[in-house]
Amino acid sequence: SGPSSNKALFLGRFALLRKLARGGMGTIYLARTEGAAGFRKPVAVKILHPHLMDDKSAVKSFIREAKLAARLVHPNIVQVIDFGEHAHQYLTVLEYVHGHDLGAIVRYLTGTGRRLALEHSVFVASELLRGLDFAHSLRDESGQPLGLVHRDISPQNVLISVDGQVKLTDFGVARIITEVTQSGGDSLKGKLAYMAPEQVSGGTVDHRSDLFAM
Repeated sequence: SGPSSNKALFLGRFALLRKLARGGMGTIYLARTEGAAGFRKPVAVKILHPHLMDDKSAVKSFIREAKLAARLVHPNIVQVIDFGEHAHQYLTVLEYVHGHDLGAIVRYLTGTGRRLALEHSVFVASELLRGLDFAHSLRDESGQPLGLVHRDISPQNVLISVDGQVKLTDFGVARIITEVTQSGGDSLKGKLAYMAPEQVSGGTVDHRSDLFAM
């Protein structure tokens, strides 16, 4: 169960303040770290759904997402701060972006009869492309390209802070070359409205699929 409106739920050294979002794998909370001498810092905590804790495949996917995202250290990608287990619950601690996702912003503007200004659209797109270029260029420890593809580029996965920072999030369905080779195939994942044709048809995807979604 989540924290009540008037009392924080403590999970280890993290105080969960309120629910931000719920996905297929876990729930994300606004939280804060509690440290010595009254130290506090806002963070986002993603907790694997309790009913999936005994699902080995789900746990493996949750851990894999955290490990992959931890390698993506870039100003235009939401950062992973920590990963751990507490009271039989896996949790990923993420950078908290104080703002809104692009989908919510566009819906608000549409509801008021407005559109995102061209200069703002270009700025958001260029910032996202910086983050994507970093992810697509990522290499493994031996210097070989990982061939990482996000596969779920959509407005809901673009966070814009109140001071104008643009950050890509949710690499939960990302793929790298070695995983596709080892599995011998892949299932359809992502949001249909933004998928490249080769992704919809179950074909091989690469960085160009993310650029189509952009």
